[in-house]
Amino acid sequence: MKSLLLKDIYNIKHNMKQMILILLFISICMFFNASVYGVVVFCSVLCTMMTVTTFAMDERCSFAKYAMIMPISRKSYVLEKYMACLIFTLTGTTIGFVESVVYGLFTHNLDLTLILICTGVGILFGLLCGIFYIPILFRFGSEQARLIIFGVFAFFGLVGFLIYWILNTLCIPITIPLLTVSLFFIPVLLALFAVVSYFLSLKFFQAKEF
Repeated sequence: MKSLLLKDIYNIKHNMKQMILILLFISICMFFNASVYGVVVFCSVLCTMMTVTTFAMDERCSFAKYAMIMPISRKSYVLEKYMACLIFTLTGTTIGFVESVVYGLFTHNLDLTLILICTGVGILFGLLCGIFYIPILFRFGSEQARLIIFGVFAFFGLVGFLIYWILNTLCIPITIPLLTVSLFFIPVLLALFAVVSYFLSLKFFQAKEF
């Protein structure tokens, strides 16, 4: 497991400079558009997408075939992708958190409570995206899965809009206490979803012949 994680992290280092530049550029644009706290969620989701890159790199060199002749079980190979997704998500969220705090201190408008809530939302949303598309990557491969993943993001955007519309129609204000309660309730559903996602990924990977 550790060796697989290190392999993915070392591979990602080749794209690290480009990723940092993208994060800084988009973050600056969001700051000027008064979307300060959305930076945390954006950084989280963007870094989560690096999981797709690890699949593409594995496919490019047929690493899965090589891994299966080593003392690496299919369960370990699948589980490692989820661990990598978690690491990338937490890394992106940390970067977004630091950027938001620095910007808040610089502008003398630091709302640490809201930043922490956005941090929790960023982690949950990033993990939700990763948990959703990892089985798709195992089933269709990185090339075919890219279009499907764009559809996934569109779906989540639609769901978010519908939730906002329902709350607005029912005159339920989106307050910090409501978001705080949601952050404690949603992780339970996320954990259940992660279990289902893992077994689907394992089923797809076990069905492959090398």
